[in-house]
Amino acid sequence: MEFTIILPTYNNEKTIEECLESIFSQRYPKKEFEVLFIDGGSSDRTLEIAKKYPVKILKNEKRNEEAARILGIRKAKGKI
Repeated sequence: MEFTIILPTYNNEKTIEECLESIFSQRYPKKEFEVLFIDGGSSDRTLEIAKKYPVKILKNEKRNEEAARILGIRKAKGKI
């Protein structure tokens, strides 16, 4: 796997679909990257939207962006 995209999220239903659509509409081979969707306990439709895409959903127990990034780095399988 070439690279990992880490997406910290929390109640982003208004923008997350556009973000994911942009990522997955690229011509780059899908098997060469992963998307780690790290959610801080969203109470809107953020997770429902994310489940439409081939992302790995992780729960951010600490609910802050720094913790989400650290979790993403630990779980990333990509070289970059």
